Amino acid sequence: MNIEFTKEQYEQLIKAVYMGNWMANANRTDDMITEFADIEEYVLSHAKDFGLEHLAALDDEDGQTVVPSPELEADEELDRIIEEYDDETFWEELIERMTIKDIFSSIDEEDVESMKEEEFVELHETIRTKYEEEFAENGVMNIDLYTDEDDCEECCDGTCVCEEEKDCC
Repeated sequence: MNIEFTKEQYEQLIKAVYMGNWMANANRTDDMITEFADIEEYVLSHAKDFGLEHLAALDDEDGQTVVPSPELEADEELDRIIEEYDDETFWEELIERMTIKDIFSSIDEEDVESMKEEEFVELHETIRTKYEEEFAENGVMNIDLYTDEDDCEECCDGTCVCEEEKDCC
């Protein structure tokens, strides 16, 4: 099979493959997903054929493996796309994990498992909406970590009360 690309299409392919490999392997050290790295190397190895050699370089360690060039790694458009993805993923994961934490800290696991699906979805969405609104308005400014030694909560008037004295407002 033979696929034909214009120079512009091949440049976009390089960028797409770079971001795919970055997503798959950026947080890995010893357990790289080699299929993504291999396809990135293959695509980059043909960059010169399209006059895009500035996007590929030889690996400093072995001098033979084709890797993204410093120019490709510093591409502001790709950085912006990756940062947008990371930011959206952060908020989605934080909201989801806080929602699940709240569900299981207020209801026994057995009770959650026995809930009808619609009940669970409604509860989940109610709690999730609370977090979505809070984080949209305040970001992480209202997140505090309390340890077992800190069995206190801040009241609406700014004072701290212990768990046993919940009447604060």
